[in-house]
Amino acid sequence: MSNSDKMKNNINQKPAAVALGSFDGVHIGHRLVILNAVSQKNLIPKVFTFSSESEKPQSKDGFGSIYSENQRFSIIYSLGVKEIYAPAFSEVKDLSGEEFFRSVIVEKLCAKAVFCGENFKFGKNASDNVENLKLFCEKYGVKLFVSPMVFSDGEIVSSTRIRKLLMDGNIKAASKLLGTPYFIEEPVVHGNRFGRTIDFPTINQPFPDYRLVPKFGVYSGTAEIDGKLYPSLTNIGCKPTVSDSLIPLAETYIHGYSENHFTEDLYGRTVKVFLSDFLRPERKFSSIDELRRQIASDVSTLCK
Repeated sequence: MSNSDKMKNNINQKPAAVALGSFDGVHIGHRLVILNAVSQKNLIPKVFTFSSESEKPQSKDGFGSIYSENQRFSIIYSLGVKEIYAPAFSEVKDLSGEEFFRSVIVEKLCAKAVFCGENFKFGKNASDNVENLKLFCEKYGVKLFVSPMVFSDGEIVSSTRIRKLLMDGNIKAASKLLGTPYFIEEPVVHGNRFGRTIDFPTINQPFPDYRLVPKFGVYSGTAEIDGKLYPSLTNIGCKPTVSDSLIPLAETYIHGYSENHFTEDLYGRTVKVFLSDFLRPERKFSSIDELRRQIASDVSTLCK
């Protein structure tokens, strides 16, 4: 059984408060919907969303997912949700709005109250909206709570907006809208150990092909290892000075850990790296010495 299977679809038949949505990134607008469901007394807080395990997640703008399925589910559970039902989109895409509401929301999830954003759509070809949902709730005796759109700095908070901020390298603004610092959490793989030769050993974390890759460049942040946070410096890109690879990855120097431990000990482990600020674009240096001096300068910013 996969981690995703352990985290979803284990649904009991107790009366529930069900939050509905895609929840890509679980941003502050999504959190409002979910927390409203969690706040209901005497109802089990559940989430209906879609699985991205059997079908690679596709964002509306085609730029990839903010987080993986397991990461998304972990965030949702951290908000107090007890159960997640996340079928593959293909399992429900041909259901009419009422068929979906009756068979999934009422019969499968035992909803006594449902929660969604004002732009929620459902049913075959997304042909039903909140007005239709209201009619179905009245017919089946389910309470409906619709959350208004959330605005920040005069603009609607959306996953599309957050993806654009990440691709622009605006980590601070993206994290504000996400409600938590943006992070990379992928398995550590073997690299060419070049960092060790210039006294800055690093860990390498490739991005899955369905994940959005933030703007290439160097970021300050923190890495979490065994519950402890270390200042870190992450280069996102293809390492043009020392590699011809076109596959993007996150290469992170962990200050206070890399000097006192073997980064090889982290191979195969999944490490969470939080990004806090964009320092500079990635570029190709004219020499290894120039690269070393720049990394030393970047690392010095972690100690200020």
